[in-house]
Amino acid sequence: MAATHHDNEVRVELIRDAEDFEHCFVCLAEAFGRQANDTIWISSNPGWDTSVGARKNTEHMIDQWRKANKNTLHLKASIQETSQPHSRRIVGFAIWSQLSMVPGQGERPKEWKPSDFEDQHPGDELEQRYISQMLNSLQRHRRTYVSELAGRTPASVMALDICAVHPAFQRRGVASKLVERGLSEAKQRGNLEAVTEASSMGRHVYAKLGFRPRAEIKFEIDEDFADRVSPSNLFMRTGST
Repeated sequence: MAATHHDNEVRVELIRDAEDFEHCFVCLAEAFGRQANDTIWISSNPGWDTSVGARKNTEHMIDQWRKANKNTLHLKASIQETSQPHSRRIVGFAIWSQLSMVPGQGERPKEWKPSDFEDQHPGDELEQRYISQMLNSLQRHRRTYVSELAGRTPASVMALDICAVHPAFQRRGVASKLVERGLSEAKQRGNLEAVTEASSMGRHVYAKLGFRPRAEIKFEIDEDFADRVSPSNLFMRTGST
């Protein structure tokens, strides 16, 4: 598997250095925190807009990266610094995961529990419950579809879990390169279909690369959270059926 894809000024690579995650988190914070005000991401990354919170959330990303196996790709996108010809700046980040209900053919789609977020919200059962309900709603269609594939060949999909580009570098093809890298990997792994839960910011990019909307995601959450604004997301797939 090639480690690097280069196209003009945008370079997409597998992350191999934990130090890169500090810059990747900045991309996430600027895109999902400040630009989109995405309630799921913000709740999953408490204190994201403080130095202490950013450091803690970055450490959580590093921990997940270290635990990952070949089913998961952590990608960074970089461009050459104009003032420093031999230096590159990370401007985008994405995670792709191979999913399957069949053992040995991918990660099983996760069903989230409140306790999964104890590290982010120690002792805060309310916030833990909110995040788990939002993520389970967000990923319901992918779990259902992966379950349907269990008796087929191939029985796996490549899922784009997250894709973010720093707002200062959007509309320069960065997101497209991060998505294309995952689609290329899906092809190499046996012409796997790709799926994602697309935000209002990302869906036009995904549509240009072959994703088609399949369902509007409905968030099923307790009355406790009725006053919280849910983001707009579409479940999208590259398959024709």
